[in-house]
Amino acid sequence: MLELIIDNKSSADFGLCLAETPSIPSPERDVERVPVRGRHGSLTKKYAYKDISFSVSLNLLEDDGIKDKLRYIRAWILNAKKLQLSDDSVFYRIKESNIPDIDNELNLLGKFEANFVADPFQFKESKIVTLNSPGKVLYSGTIESEPYIKIYGTGNGSLTFNSDVIHFQDISEYIEIDCENQQAFKGTDPRNDKMIGEYPLLQIGMNDISWTGGITKIEIDVREVYL
Repeated sequence: MLELIIDNKSSADFGLCLAETPSIPSPERDVERVPVRGRHGSLTKKYAYKDISFSVSLNLLEDDGIKDKLRYIRAWILNAKKLQLSDDSVFYRIKESNIPDIDNELNLLGKFEANFVADPFQFKESKIVTLNSPGKVLYSGTIESEPYIKIYGTGNGSLTFNSDVIHFQDISEYIEIDCENQQAFKGTDPRNDKMIGEYPLLQIGMNDISWTGGITKIEIDVREVYL
């Protein structure tokens, strides 16, 4: 039976089942088309992808103690951060969730709708790649990734991701960079002032990674992303 899994807890744990397989839309890109006189076709500017919205229909399979159960179901859905279906290996990052009129819907129909707004992409669980010497990393996602990188070493060093070079100063044991949130730190201490350069991306396919100076190894949380 297909299950809805929110933050690693299954719909089956609440006596719920999916009324039907939800239709989750493909992400839509923000595209601007500008007509230019004398040009064949419009000038096209591509921006970021938009959030996606979808609904999930759920049936409550039992009616004993329904009021108490509803309190836990409501909290489970309204606090959702990660959502996936049991027949797939990807998950969605939830930004917003709501349940319109759950009590009346259940009393009348025995089912209700849960609505979600999510990041536009599908994600896979963390995959850590360790490099003890410069090498290559194969990235299997379908859109570039903003990885999490832990750089080990001492003193100064430079890290190269394909053609992007990032310089680090005063490394003490390690420094971490979160490319998605564009932050550099060691533990809870900020280290943005110790980094010079743009936060690197993992490109689709093979990525060349190397370093110089006091860097001794790196760990990469690949953060595979799919359209």
